[in-house]
Amino acid sequence: MINNTNVINSPIRLNLNNTNDMLINGTVNFNTKRRKRCCSIVHPQECHNIKDIPKPICFTRRHIECSELCRNSTNILIKNGSKVSKCIVIAAHPYYYCGYYALEDCSPCYHCKRQNKTECLEESTCSTTCKSSVLPKNFYNVPYYIKTPEESATTEEPGLPPSQ
Repeated sequence: MINNTNVINSPIRLNLNNTNDMLINGTVNFNTKRRKRCCSIVHPQECHNIKDIPKPICFTRRHIECSELCRNSTNILIKNGSKVSKCIVIAAHPYYYCGYYALEDCSPCYHCKRQNKTECLEESTCSTTCKSSVLPKNFYNVPYYIKTPEESATTEEPGLPPSQ
């Protein structure tokens, strides 16, 4: 019989995160648990023409995410004018936006101390881009269409403002 076993000493240093998100590096340190911040991410508005429907149908996604993207309580993904194309990875469908996208802090438009939440849009810290992203809560994650100014003037029911 021939012994065909080779003994190879190969030191390995492990440095990984376990399921409890505690850093393991030789010894377990239970005080190193990291806390991830959570926030609301508003996606860019998507509008599509559908056969036999006279107006484009729009859809704006909004989801809660706990990641390094969460520097503020509410962020909107916007197309920016930079010349640098990159991908932003998110935790909900479509899971990434590639191109000329950036995150903008829209917390002042969504969270303010005013009694009437629509008055948050009047805050000087609420940018024009963020103002256009604010929808009534029941319009996120469902299809809708944007009323024209003429339709808004003839009906008393609240609708979405014309797109900008």
